[in-house]
Amino acid sequence: QMLTKELVDLLEDASASLVVQRYQAAAANRAAVQHSQYKLRQHIHRPRLELAWIMFKESVEKEIESLCRDIESAVLRGAIEESTKLFSRYREWRRHMKSACQLVLVTKNICTHIHQYIHSLEEKSKAFDMQSVRDAVLVLRQIGGLLNGIVALCCEEDSSDLAELNDLRLCHFSAGSRELERVGKQYALLGVEPGSTRSVIESAFRQGSRDCHPDRGSTTYIDSGKMFIRLQAARDHCLATPPDWYRQQLNELFASDIRALPDSISSQVEACLEQRSYEKLKAVVLAADNLHVVSDLVQPPLPYEETRKNVFAAVKAHTLTLEAEIRTCWIKRDDDSAALTSLSEALKALETLNRLFSAYSNIYSVQAMQDIYRAVEAEIDTLSEQARSFIKTTKDEAFGCLLDFALQLVLLGRVLDDLPQFRALTRMKINILLESHTKSPWGCDYLFRLGMVLEQGRVGRLLSEADGGKVRPQDERVGKVIVSEFRHFRDVLTVVWNTRTASTQRDASSIVKSITSKRVACSSPEH
Repeated sequence: QMLTKELVDLLEDASASLVVQRYQAAAANRAAVQHSQYKLRQHIHRPRLELAWIMFKESVEKEIESLCRDIESAVLRGAIEESTKLFSRYREWRRHMKSACQLVLVTKNICTHIHQYIHSLEEKSKAFDMQSVRDAVLVLRQIGGLLNGIVALCCEEDSSDLAELNDLRLCHFSAGSRELERVGKQYALLGVEPGSTRSVIESAFRQGSRDCHPDRGSTTYIDSGKMFIRLQAARDHCLATPPDWYRQQLNELFASDIRALPDSISSQVEACLEQRSYEKLKAVVLAADNLHVVSDLVQPPLPYEETRKNVFAAVKAHTLTLEAEIRTCWIKRDDDSAALTSLSEALKALETLNRLFSAYSNIYSVQAMQDIYRAVEAEIDTLSEQARSFIKTTKDEAFGCLLDFALQLVLLGRVLDDLPQFRALTRMKINILLESHTKSPWGCDYLFRLGMVLEQGRVGRLLSEADGGKVRPQDERVGKVIVSEFRHFRDVLTVVWNTRTASTQRDASSIVKSITSKRVACSSPEH
């Protein structure tokens, strides 16, 4: 009974050691109980000891679950320092307890989380969200330090639980060589931060060698001599490594994504300008403006000032091209039927640029836009004054200038139809011109005749003789648009119709008196 009580107490001490993460002591007590149980099995009360073993195994399972849960939580929260300590606990567990830690499922979740970070970096890079790109790269580099340090060391000693995490490290966090992993494992073996000073490294070596020096006959490791040699090699390697080397290599992780940003921005600007996708262009210009946010993540830093100047210069050149296109279309408006349509499209593009980039004085000039608007408005005023010159006070003079007046209306109508930016102004001018005829006693006849001329497409610019010398189809359409747009022509049509049909209309009372009713007899039962 005393022997059984001693063994039960050892198992209880082992369980208590697990609670405080003293895995070496727990393993030693477990080994002592197993040895004694084997040697003295005939003198032990088996049921009581078996109950103690069950309780110890439950403590082991609880510690495993707690460790797995803590590792997953720390990595998913981005707590790299805490994760390093927890993986060190995992390493101690595997070394002393010699049992699986069931990290396979946790490893899958961690890998999924890291893949999401990598995918997020790719998406944010495409969207040119510089602050999010910076945050993602910094987190991934911290993860890279974790994977190339303590995790790589755990995989080297026993990779059964961390195989998937090790494959992920080799794929995305190796910086193109195994040197980063090799140096990271040496620092992790000593338990010091990369780039630590000589005194810190020497102190860690002495601390680690106390338990494994072969002269002391330690039982901490199966082969204490080999472990001491590993610690000695790790110390020498860390002392020979320049303090900043490991950090510089970590900073090369995902550096290619950062270095590709200036070229991506430039190519995206060209595509946006070619397609006139100005809303998207504004986001790209903002990205060029914020490129300094990620500039220090690579060495040498990104040439963000040069990229910014090139982007601004490209947008400025596009703006100047639009202005030149507008001037060309304006000059050709009388000879090219599509000139005003092209002018409208260019004006719309320039207005969008004005709305999006008016705050960038080195990209967009508001004065240029104002000059273009003033030129078009002056032309509208000129056409209106020319049309007004054909408004006469006498009937004969007015009808004699009817075709000239109609031509000026067609020219104004072209602006009304093709330049929606000036539609309100042009409509007001035409309204005033038509209203001036309604005050004359012969105004209705004049507007009726004018509407017929416009509706029939009898005025406008003529085609070449080779094409028949007819009025251009565009001007024919503009004439019809004017007639349908303005109420004057509909009102005068009604007046003229009523005047010309008045003689044939009968009085309403006579119509009522002429109505008679008759009784109709029908033999059919259906009626």
